[in-house]
Amino acid sequence: MLENQLVKITEPPSVGITELKKALSGLIKLGKGSLAHQCLLKSYGSRLQKSFEVYIPSSSVCPKVFPATISRLVFSAISSTAKDSGLIFGDKPVYINRVVQWAEWQIEFLYG
Repeated sequence: MLENQLVKITEPPSVGITELKKALSGLIKLGKGSLAHQCLLKSYGSRLQKSFEVYIPSSSVCPKVFPATISRLVFSAISSTAKDSGLIFGDKPVYINRVVQWAEWQIEFLYG
């Protein structure tokens, strides 16, 4: 029950970073590190999607700026995700590999 509540806290893209980290920490304390990392990646993916949705309507005003801004959003999200993953989960190869795979998917989605 607590696990489900902690996961729900991580789901909205509007959840604050502090709340997100506390929920992830709670999952880790419950022995659910893998689930916590999955929630981290989903949360940052949702945040990135929300950033796209906010930015896309304004892209018609300056279409030449659009690709650069989208790239900046994606690479900023990748950087933040990698940093926070390292801070929360350490340098465990399994988590590093998941961040790399997630980043590759984000890049492929953008440029694929």
